[in-house]
Amino acid sequence: MVDYATVIQDRFRTRASELAVQLGLRAPKVEFLRLPPKCWLPEGVLAYTVFLREVIVITPTFEEFSPAEQDAQLAHWTVRSHLIRTALFKYLGATVLFTLLTFVPLNVTGHFHGHPFAFTYTGFLVNLVMMPREMYWLAETLWLASLCVIGIAWKRRIIYRTDRRVAEMLGLSAMNDVLRVARRVRYQRRGIVGMYVNLGIPSEANRADAISCFPLTIAEAPARPGEEALSPAAVP
Repeated sequence: MVDYATVIQDRFRTRASELAVQLGLRAPKVEFLRLPPKCWLPEGVLAYTVFLREVIVITPTFEEFSPAEQDAQLAHWTVRSHLIRTALFKYLGATVLFTLLTFVPLNVTGHFHGHPFAFTYTGFLVNLVMMPREMYWLAETLWLASLCVIGIAWKRRIIYRTDRRVAEMLGLSAMNDVLRVARRVRYQRRGIVGMYVNLGIPSEANRADAISCFPLTIAEAPARPGEEALSPAAVP
């Protein structure tokens, strides 16, 4: 008996490989999973890196989109997974540098002055803002918030770079499909996870505006019948 998940996985893996050739990238590994729930991942696809290997995860929700939207999403996530892999060391390096610049100097100083939280991130923030030691929970919150802000800024930069690459290689019609799906699923995400994901994704109008600021290296692909061309005004 043929496994349904295997058939779907092989179909999207083949298509992702074809798109990777068009984009001049290494074909990612494609997996089909029935999790996470739709309220967390309404677009039905995500990418991550494992041992410098790009992995794209497809969920059943992904099949609800049209073939053109599926191709555009696969292409977008193929490029994004590549950029995540290539920029991963820069991101980790920036995080380590931030830690060294904030953690080491003042915490060593705090240790010699007998601060109880001297060699913790909490101790650094308590010493920095000169707050009472009893408010260490606030310092910890500020530290975690700073890491979240760094992650959100990094993700937004990756998305802008991905949009530019897809528009250059596949034309603006593909980006029309990407932004149409993004606009449709933005408010389908639920809970704290959905709120955090949305913070890391620029608005569709800003993404369209960013693409229009750059001269593309190929001719713009014509819009399909009944489809508006990509422009800031076309994506409210």
